[in-house]
Amino acid sequence: STAAHWLQEHFGVAKTKSPKCPVAMAQYCKVQYWDQRYESNPQPFEWYQSFEELKSLLLLHIKPGARILIVGCGTSTMGEELYDDGSFSDITCLDWSAPAIRVMEERRRNRMGLSYLVMSMQKLEFPADVFDVVVDKAALDSLLCEPEEEESQRSIAKALQEISRVLKRGGIYLVLSHTKEARMPFLTPNVYGWKVKHEEVPRPESHKQCSLAADLLPHHLFACTKF
Repeated sequence: STAAHWLQEHFGVAKTKSPKCPVAMAQYCKVQYWDQRYESNPQPFEWYQSFEELKSLLLLHIKPGARILIVGCGTSTMGEELYDDGSFSDITCLDWSAPAIRVMEERRRNRMGLSYLVMSMQKLEFPADVFDVVVDKAALDSLLCEPEEEESQRSIAKALQEISRVLKRGGIYLVLSHTKEARMPFLTPNVYGWKVKHEEVPRPESHKQCSLAADLLPHHLFACTKF
């Protein structure tokens, strides 16, 4: 079956054309690549922007005491920095790469309300309606690096369905991406039960770790509020 038929049958949405990902980035959708990367370089790494750079924007959307899920955390320190900020004591970070989770679990120390789990965002092992906030910094972008268009469509649809499922009503899915046009069509279908607001996020000129774009075009934040 085509991606269009599969999405229409399973999610009630038509196929959205995936942008062609550079060949060098096709590996970003493979867990084997990430396992090898984190084994060879276990140092903390931030995609797009750091917590300090995003803090004021994130805290506009996240209420104190919120139960937070961070998907595709890798070796980002965002979870521990949110925890250390003092307003949040229930934060779950997940990644499908076991080496990344081992690194972050070693850093966790005595942060009792912070947990790290090996898990795919396409199969979240949580009950429905349990999180106030889901944070995604480049995780959705990585699924778009799948060179087989139908598989990319399927992976994205599964992940978004799962994220919508675990969000409470009134909860918010925050997605930071490097592009707007290629992401908005995936996020807006009514099937996910959320409304989407978009805003541009200036890219810090001092930030040199961005691997998906070398220029200074803004990043994009999508705030998807479940109704």
